[in-house]
Amino acid sequence: MSDQPDAASMDRDWGHLDKVWSKAQEHWRELDSYYWRTFEVWSSKKKGERGRPFYHPARPASIVDHAVNTLLAYKPHVTVYPLKEGVTIHEDRADAKEAFLQAVLEETALKSSVLTWKQLSKHMVHYGYGVLEGPIADVLSRPKLPDDPTEEEREIWEAQMLGWNPFQFDAIHPARVKMDPREKKPSLAVKRYKQYAHVLEEITGRRQRRGLIDYTWQGRDNPYALIQVTEWWDEEWHALSAEGGGLLFAEKNVYGFVPFAHAFAGGGMEVTDLAEFDPIYWCKGILTPVIDSLKAEAQQASARHNAVLNRAFARLASKDPEATAQALEEDGVIPVTETEWLQYPDLTAAMFSAAQDVAKDIEEGTYSRVVSGQVSTETVGELAMRTSAALRNFEAPAKQVEEIATVGGGRVFMLMDRLEELEHLTIQGHRLTKEQIDHTYACKVTFDLVDPVIQMQMRELGLREVESGNKSRLTYWETDLRLEDAARERERLDQERLREHPYYQAMAMAHVARIDGMGELADKFEAEAKGLRAQLLMGETIGSDDMSLNGGGNGNIPLAPQGAASATRPQVGTPGAAMTALRQLRRPLNGQTAKPKPRRR
Repeated sequence: MSDQPDAASMDRDWGHLDKVWSKAQEHWRELDSYYWRTFEVWSSKKKGERGRPFYHPARPASIVDHAVNTLLAYKPHVTVYPLKEGVTIHEDRADAKEAFLQAVLEETALKSSVLTWKQLSKHMVHYGYGVLEGPIADVLSRPKLPDDPTEEEREIWEAQMLGWNPFQFDAIHPARVKMDPREKKPSLAVKRYKQYAHVLEEITGRRQRRGLIDYTWQGRDNPYALIQVTEWWDEEWHALSAEGGGLLFAEKNVYGFVPFAHAFAGGGMEVTDLAEFDPIYWCKGILTPVIDSLKAEAQQASARHNAVLNRAFARLASKDPEATAQALEEDGVIPVTETEWLQYPDLTAAMFSAAQDVAKDIEEGTYSRVVSGQVSTETVGELAMRTSAALRNFEAPAKQVEEIATVGGGRVFMLMDRLEELEHLTIQGHRLTKEQIDHTYACKVTFDLVDPVIQMQMRELGLREVESGNKSRLTYWETDLRLEDAARERERLDQERLREHPYYQAMAMAHVARIDGMGELADKFEAEAKGLRAQLLMGETIGSDDMSLNGGGNGNIPLAPQGAASATRPQVGTPGAAMTALRQLRRPLNGQTAKPKPRRR
């Protein structure tokens, strides 16, 4: 068991971990200077370079931004595994958990100031390392039901609970929180950041009102004063201290886990001659190997830009500078014999070819600009090859982001199972109870990058496979249509088929006829409904796959299911079935590139 932390021990742990990450943080500052275009193009320490004009190209920021926007997805897709396969109740619960967690991840991403999952991907690409904070469950904000409530008070409380989402995820900057870089599941996390005084007063005030602490931070003198705070987590304790105020509180960690997940992008590796482990060698961002090339490009661009300006706005040399300057100011005439233009070196082709060499080096060290649409290609096949090659560079960071999100998603179920304040929640219309969790937290969160054209083609292919009997409808819903709640969709389809049944339609028409005062017509519909009901009770029932029953006015019920094989329909597993699925379909070249339509001749 760990000891209860105090302000001194929290500062000690921060100091230790800050030292572990010091070199990595210094590298991140350098990467930031390139992303924000504040790096030194010319050295201020060299006399020969001081005062030179400089220009910062946008390439460093565009490399990172295009990589995140084009090659990484940030819409989560959730898969939950049932406790027991084939058991309806457990499969229905798994479907409910999928829809609920999907809503949680999407809503919490929008609650944050920045899109959580996109920001996490950006940190992973830029710094080679990413951290996810959460889930944090703000149970103290739970709407409170008054004692002995009135009916109106209960309705208000139920309405508040309907929109209450206590969970929060944040893609926190890696420099704000420190963990052991060698632990994939951290046992300790120390977070240091600035917080407004009035927020600290609110945090401590809520705990004081609930009798958890007997101290409230006083920030009324200057509520917007920024106070440095340190937050400390391990599996048993959660504590908060403030600079100048000492320990604000130390409470038991009811979560049972440290609410942080982190991972490296996978591009770096340890060096051979290393006395001590240092995470800087794992923090390889996309700009790390091309920093020198980016500076060289900026220097060349600055030189060319300055050379063009000198040629366009050449300066005059004169034997009488004052008279010449006055004549120019007054738009006067200057004798040619008294002045001459300064001569500047010509812009040679070598200057531009050198720039192409540097640009090629940068592209080889990052990814092809063709993928982001910055450069055109001659053929679709070339685009497919370059797209596949570029995506392979981002498979590792994409997998790490998915793993981090999966850990966070499983912890949402864990908190609902452990905290009584979260025993039932409804988020975006999806309700989940503690009972439905089944004490299982396993899930999988993916961020699939699917082109709309590719998705349309995969839907077409999947539909043909269903029609030919090579794929189940449920698999088609889950993989091709990507439905969030297949069980709910199945219920809706069953309801539609029931409404299409002649008996249901006859009863509905009878009800409408009576409302409109047409009693005789209503009696006829009811008589027809009784006849249909009698046929059903006599055993003339429908096939299990056919509920659409277009029986017509005579009430005849077709007994053959719609899915029955016919002489013109290939059987499952035969070559004819496979050819039916592929006929007249433009299959994609790969998962990201659609095959173009054939040209008409």
